[in-house]
Amino acid sequence: MLHKLLGPRMLAALLLIASNAHAINTEEVLAPDAEDRRLAVRIWYPNQPDHADAVLGMHLPLIVISHGAGGSNDNHVDTAEALAQAGFVVAAVTHTGDNYRDLSYVRQRKQLVERPRQLARTIDYLLTTWHAHQQLDASRIGMFGFSAGAFAALIMAGGVPDLRLVTQHCEASPNAWDCQYLRRNNVPMQPAAAELTTKWIQDTRIKAAVIAAPALGYTFEPQGLATVHIPIQLWDGGLDHIVDNSADIVRRLLPAAPDFHREDKAAHYSFLTPCSPTLREIIHTLIPLGTEPICDDPSGFDREQFHRTFNSEVVKFFTAQLH
Repeated sequence: MLHKLLGPRMLAALLLIASNAHAINTEEVLAPDAEDRRLAVRIWYPNQPDHADAVLGMHLPLIVISHGAGGSNDNHVDTAEALAQAGFVVAAVTHTGDNYRDLSYVRQRKQLVERPRQLARTIDYLLTTWHAHQQLDASRIGMFGFSAGAFAALIMAGGVPDLRLVTQHCEASPNAWDCQYLRRNNVPMQPAAAELTTKWIQDTRIKAAVIAAPALGYTFEPQGLATVHIPIQLWDGGLDHIVDNSADIVRRLLPAAPDFHREDKAAHYSFLTPCSPTLREIIHTLIPLGTEPICDDPSGFDREQFHRTFNSEVVKFFTAQLH
């Protein structure tokens, strides 16, 4: 969302100060979606010296990023930068109907169903149409998902949720964040018939996934993750009151133990790109989100310091799994 307000150059100045900007390049494209509007995708890649638009390397691994509810394709800039600097091509999609400008699919109860398909179409575009598609290795694809994006990543990896459990959850815990979110956006609590009969899109091209602060983990009870067999790195914030114990549920349900990390002092939005003072002001003034502390972290928690560790571990995981 931020690059639409600031422009790519100013955003780079605000968010990428610590990065070696000359080593990578970014571009924005519109990926076709035969069933819907084109998808806004932001791509980071290792840059060929002295050739601004040239991608450095062959047989490059690809990482696809899925943002959280109401977010956009620039919510994880620093993580994407770290991966690109390590030799990955990274593609982050802004999900149609579930982004900071457009929540129409949320209100129609179709955003959870649409996300996996949108991610699959993004991968299709990168592998077949993007100007450097021949430099990608289709056997080395990973996925990074945050919150609702983590839910989508688990589905892409083979998970099968039961959305009827949302109704049960909200009846038992009406004050839970996700239940309040549904009410705030006038979303019916009962799943629509189309949701209950949907065939969830899974993608065997994805070989490893990083799951950060997963939302709706309880919808995979009791066997919904039994067919997820790819390596998973799972992150949890000890002070995350938005998804509560969702990461613990996912950790318990996965058939193989994930590479699990818990940051005791992190909250939900601690996994988003650290905010500069200017960015913080813009979010609080131009993008009012009620009580959502997009840039705020618990007392004593340093998001920038945490992200140095977080990004390093994400790079290390994908490097090991997509060798």
